[in-house]
Amino acid sequence: MSFRARNRRMRRTKDEPNEDNWEPPESFAGGREQLLARVAWLYHVEGLTQQEVASELGMHRLKVNRLLARARQDGIVQVSIRSPYVSSPLLEKELVAKFDLRKAVVVPAPVRSDSTPEAVGAGIGQYLNARLSNQMSLGIISGRTFHAALSALEARAIPGLSIVSMIGGLTVKAAMRPYEVAHQLAQIYQAECYYMPAPTYAESKKARDEFLAQSLVQEIMRRAAAVDIAIIGVGRLTEDGVIRAYDLLQEEEMDSLVQAGAVGSFVGWFINKDGTLVDHALNDRVIGLPLDRLKDVPEVVLCGGGIGKAQALAAVLRAGYADVLITDEAAARRLVSSDF
Repeated sequence: MSFRARNRRMRRTKDEPNEDNWEPPESFAGGREQLLARVAWLYHVEGLTQQEVASELGMHRLKVNRLLARARQDGIVQVSIRSPYVSSPLLEKELVAKFDLRKAVVVPAPVRSDSTPEAVGAGIGQYLNARLSNQMSLGIISGRTFHAALSALEARAIPGLSIVSMIGGLTVKAAMRPYEVAHQLAQIYQAECYYMPAPTYAESKKARDEFLAQSLVQEIMRRAAAVDIAIIGVGRLTEDGVIRAYDLLQEEEMDSLVQAGAVGSFVGWFINKDGTLVDHALNDRVIGLPLDRLKDVPEVVLCGGGIGKAQALAAVLRAGYADVLITDEAAARRLVSSDF
């Protein structure tokens, strides 16, 4: 070996921690498995480069490369990231206790806030992969988060599974049409698909009543009320929220909802901080499963992440509509520490 080659090797050895002797930082209480899960999450789910992961965790890039290889070798990275340390057990326990939930799933807060739907969507995917079984019915309401969950689902045939859209599915922009997401989900599981042949918000109360009088809409409403599991998110009343981004309502309507005390939408209905319907004409135009019928669904899974959704999530939880919560660390900490 030449002097220069030997010198380069010595520099690498000095800069890179020895894999056998190196221990994870104290912040990783779960040891090496938690570190492996965190590295895998940042790289595979959030899409960071190895150098960005290294900078985020304060380690050498080549160490990140080796940890990713070890994560694959140990089976942590398969179709999804499989490790108890992907979630935050302490936050989950606190959420279950505070809101009387059956279960809480808290995924790591993404480094980039615009990756929140993908992060929470991965949690939804893991939950459904483990939860769905033969002859079940699944109710969904499509949004950015649930759309992101599709890529985290394991494609497999589930005999007798039916997918039901719980809200009107005709919107202006195709990317957010609930019936299209329901169709994609049905293809993944080779399931039957039922969607609401109506808009999310009718033009008037009279138009809403006319839609609800149709036998086909009534049949879908009946199916929606009888699902075994419902996966539902919350909508924000902001310019970057789904409601405005996809032209479901106008800016003036959004402003009037906020003035009426609305903190968000749930199954299309506009709710206040206590989770009850606000007194507003827009709630007379919703074509979706009524909230009082939602309480008959055996398992309602509430989904959403980011600090911006924490108040709306808290409203739904406070009203007792949800049995399971899937969120990220940022929203979870706000939910645990605040009373809104």
